Amino acid sequence: ACPAPVRRNTCSRLVAVALSHASAPNNSARIVLAVSLAAAGMLAQLFPLHFAEKTKLYLDTAVLVAAVILFEPGVALLLMGTGSMLAHVARREPWDQTLFNTAQVVLLAAGGSALLIAAGWRGDQPALDHPQWMLFVAAVGVLMILSSDLIVSTMVALQLGEPLRQSWWQALVPSDRTEGLTYLAQVGLGLLVAGVADAHTWMVALLLLPAASVHQALSHHIRLRRQAEVRLVHQAYHDPLTDLPNRACLLDRLEQVLARAGRLGERVAVLFLDLDRFKLVNDRLGHAAADRLLIAIADR
Repeated sequence: ACPAPVRRNTCSRLVAVALSHASAPNNSARIVLAVSLAAAGMLAQLFPLHFAEKTKLYLDTAVLVAAVILFEPGVALLLMGTGSMLAHVARREPWDQTLFNTAQVVLLAAGGSALLIAAGWRGDQPALDHPQWMLFVAAVGVLMILSSDLIVSTMVALQLGEPLRQSWWQALVPSDRTEGLTYLAQVGLGLLVAGVADAHTWMVALLLLPAASVHQALSHHIRLRRQAEVRLVHQAYHDPLTDLPNRACLLDRLEQVLARAGRLGERVAVLFLDLDRFKLVNDRLGHAAADRLLIAIADR
């Protein structure tokens, strides 16, 4: 299930290291926390933010960071893989996309857990009260984000036949600064969830309400922004009085039609309509009457 560009032995080693350190949660609170994180990962993939045109922002990075911090590698892999798999099954995604995305999440969890284990981190006894550990864990979270972007950009480049360097550069240097800050905020949110869970496990439930409120607020803001963008585009290409396509829209469509006709050897005709004696209506009855006449003609 590992992505093709990544060597299979590297993937298997990471997963093997993670599973070798696996053990089941030892109390009911830890079990509830594990199930809650798996459910949160599933919901994060089921309800992404439509950040831009054909761009969705999934908020499962915070869940991934918290899972890697709080649990031993095998448990982190299991709950993240389960959440991703359930989300794809619920959306009825194709099996190949389901396997790839689930493998990607599991690989990221394995890689992050391997880095923490190599540094001496213990999931059952997280040392979140030490600033140096906090910085190290945050750096691991950023590395997981970058790794995810590199995996996806590599697959896209191979499918489209694009240069890998260009695809990697676009992935590592996002064009939208807000999107990059959102990913960093998810790392911080994952650290916050881990800190609260480490101190008082049952208080994690208190984070659900503000998290849901922030998600709804962001969704509403993004929806309003997209609606405003659609209105601006419509206003740029339509007459404000009649709502008919304007001169800019005519030139744009005409350019497209002429280019298509040139490729296919077709012919193009343009129909020109004029209103006889319209100036008399405008001069004698006024602009308001002329506007009503234009609207009536446009409707017809």
